[in-house]
Amino acid sequence: MNGFFLGDDANTDIGTPTKLVGSTPIGDISEKLQAKRNLNQQMGSISQLTPATPLTGRKYLKSKEQGQNVTPVSTATQTVQRLQSLLSGRQAAPSPWLLQTISRVCETDPKIEERVRSLGEKFCAEYTQTTPNHLGTHIDFAQKRLQLAETLFYKLLENILKDEIKKPNFDCNSLLQHEMFHQTLFACCLEIVIYSYNSQQRTFPWVLTALDIEPYHFYKIIEVTVRAEDQLSRDMVKHLNLIEEQILEALAWRGNSPLWEAIGASELPIPTCEDVSLPGQLLEDNPTLTPLNNPAIRRLVVPVVTQSPGPSASERFHSPVTSAIAKKKLFIENTGGVCTVKPGQSLLQAKLKPPVSSTGEELEPRKMSSVIINPALLKEKQSKPNRPRRTGSLGLFFRKFYHVASVRMQELCNHLELKETELRRKIWTCFEHSILEHSELMLDRHLDQILMCAVYVMCKIEGLDKPFTEVMKCYRLQPQSASHVYRSVLLASRHKRTETKPSGVPVQETENRCDIIKFYNSVYVQKMQNFVRKFANGNAQNGNLTLSPLPVTRSVPMSPRRRVSDMHSVFIRPLTSSEPNAFPPSPTGSLSYCFSRSPAKV
Repeated sequence: MNGFFLGDDANTDIGTPTKLVGSTPIGDISEKLQAKRNLNQQMGSISQLTPATPLTGRKYLKSKEQGQNVTPVSTATQTVQRLQSLLSGRQAAPSPWLLQTISRVCETDPKIEERVRSLGEKFCAEYTQTTPNHLGTHIDFAQKRLQLAETLFYKLLENILKDEIKKPNFDCNSLLQHEMFHQTLFACCLEIVIYSYNSQQRTFPWVLTALDIEPYHFYKIIEVTVRAEDQLSRDMVKHLNLIEEQILEALAWRGNSPLWEAIGASELPIPTCEDVSLPGQLLEDNPTLTPLNNPAIRRLVVPVVTQSPGPSASERFHSPVTSAIAKKKLFIENTGGVCTVKPGQSLLQAKLKPPVSSTGEELEPRKMSSVIINPALLKEKQSKPNRPRRTGSLGLFFRKFYHVASVRMQELCNHLELKETELRRKIWTCFEHSILEHSELMLDRHLDQILMCAVYVMCKIEGLDKPFTEVMKCYRLQPQSASHVYRSVLLASRHKRTETKPSGVPVQETENRCDIIKFYNSVYVQKMQNFVRKFANGNAQNGNLTLSPLPVTRSVPMSPRRRVSDMHSVFIRPLTSSEPNAFPPSPTGSLSYCFSRSPAKV
C-alpha cells in the first residue's frame, strides 16, 4: 500500500485523476474530478493568481470569475493600488484621536510606538537576509513595505478601539497593554502588505517565523482585522480566511504550540462543540414546532433579550472568569400576572389576572388562540444561556475549529452521498470523541486526516461500501485539499529523542511517516476501537450511546453593506429580491443612473 502513495507512479495513480476515466469510475466523482482537471488545464497559471474560496466562506464570499486579462502584473498592480487607496491620507504614526484616547484610558504608557519600531527593525533584518530559498532584498524595498504596514497598523488600531469602546465592560487599558495583541496586529498588517505585492518567496507563515509569533496567537487577530476594516478587497479577505483555516487545521496543533499549554492551564477538559457553540448553531434533537415558536407564547413568557455581542478583542487574548448565569423566570409579572399552568392545560383555561395600566385601570386582556403547552419544556428552553458555556480565547478557538470541521465533514458526506442525518451525527460524534478523549491524534497532524478516518470507520460500521480510496477522492474535491495530507501522515510522535552511539556522537531519531491507510490501521483504530464498537449492532439506537448534536453548517452571512469612503458616511448594498413587487415604483417615475467606470478602477 505504501507504493500506492509513495511510488514513482503515485502522481498518476492518485495524485491526478488521469486514470479515473480509463479505470472503473465511481459515479459522479470521476466526472467532477475530470472536469476539475480540464478546467485547471484551460486556465493554466491564471487560477493561481486568486486564492480559492474556502468552504467556510462560500456562503457569503463568491468565487471570482476568471477573466482573460488576469496576469501576475495586473493582479499585483490592482492589489497595491487598492492598498494605497485604503491608506490615502494616513501617516505611519498615531493620529491625534488615537493619542488622546490612549492617554485618557491607559494608566501607564503602553509604549506602542516603541513596540512598532522594534518589530519593524526585526522585520527589515529578516526581509533583507539571504536564505537558501531566495536572495536577500534591498533595504529600500523592506522600508517601503514597512512604512505601509505601520500606516495600516495605526489605522486598524484606531478602528478597533472605536469599535471596542462601544461594547459593554470593555477594558481598553488591558488590551493596549497586551504585548501579544500589538505583535499579532502588526504581523497581520505586514502579511496584508506582503500579499498585496504578491511576494512568492515570503508566503505565509513567513511573517510569523520572522517575528517569532506562534500561529495559535495569530489566529485571534484575523477576525478582528476583517471586522475593523471593511475596505479590504475580496481576495484579501479570502486570503486571511485561508490563513485562519490553516492555523485551525494544523499549525496550532504542532507539538510546540501554546495551544497545549492553554488546554492544561484551563484545568478543564477540552470543550465539546456544544460547550462553545452560540445559540442556534446546533441542530436540535427534535426540530419540530415548539410552543415557544408561537409569537403569542413568546410575548407572554419570554422577556426581551438583546443579542449577545461578538467576542471583544480583549476577550480573544484573555480567558475571562467564569460567572454563573441566572435562569429566567417561567412567567414574569409584567406580562399580566402569574399563573400556574398544568401540563397539557390550555392557556384559555387558566385564569389570568387582567393587566393594569399606569393609572390603575384594568385593561382588556389580549385575545389569544388556544395553544397546549408544557411548562417543563418552556422552562428547559428558557434556562439555556444566551452565550456559550465556555468562552475566552480557548473557547473561541474550539468554536472556530469545530465549525471548520463540521463544514468539511458535511461537504465530504455530500460527495459520498451519505444523506442520512443519523449517520452524519454518528460520524460527528466519533470525530468529537477523538478530539475530547484522544487529542494526541491531532498532535503534529492535520484535521482532514482525522475527519477522513472518522467518515471511513463509521461507513464500515454501518456496512456501507465506501472504500478509503473513494473517501480520499471526494476529499480532493475540497478547495483546501493537498496530496501530502493523505500521502504523508505522521505515524510516530514528532518529538525526537537524542540517542548516543558508543563513539559518543549524538544521533537524532528521524520521524516516521506513512500513508493515511497505514495510519488508520496502526494508530487510529488502536485509539478508537473501544468507542467505535459501541455503534455496532444498533447500540446507539438502544440508548447506550448519546449522539452529539450536529452543528448547523450555514455560515453567518456578512453584511452586504459596504462603505464607499472613510470620508463620507455613504453605504451601498446590492438590490436583490426574488419578488417582482417587493419594490414598488416611485410615484414620480423611475430615475436612471449611469456610471461610466467601475469604482474599483477609479
